[in-house]
Amino acid sequence: MQPKEIKRVSPRIDANHHQWFADRWGTTNAGAEFVLEAFPHLYQRALAEIRGRLSRPELSMVLDCLNGTFQTPGLSGQHVTANVEDSFSLYPGQYQKKWGVDAAALCGKLRALTSFQLAALEIWAGQFWQSPRLNDENFLEEHTASLL
Repeated sequence: MQPKEIKRVSPRIDANHHQWFADRWGTTNAGAEFVLEAFPHLYQRALAEIRGRLSRPELSMVLDCLNGTFQTPGLSGQHVTANVEDSFSLYPGQYQKKWGVDAAALCGKLRALTSFQLAALEIWAGQFWQSPRLNDENFLEEHTASLL
């Protein structure tokens, strides 16, 4: 078994978070290393927990509603439900018709997700909109398939 290759990163964080890591892991670096190593696993686990809960039309609508949403760490997990509910409220009937979704059912499914699952869903949507494959006609189907 080959040793794991280690790369250096040097992200900047808020001073309060700097102390938060030190308080919980002994040093800021130990905490940051733990979180950076754990996050991909937690993210994948959250997506696995979401898998099968939303239909392709519902996932497509989520992507549509999160188009252009700026993700910020402090608000992670708070955009998707609000954006979807606002879309139904501001444009009555339009999203139901466009995507063939039931507003109450989709909102109920989103409200049943944990804040971390919602944050993972927002990151998943952000990956869609930032992908170089965005204009590939099969990409929407492939991306939504990952959560079916």
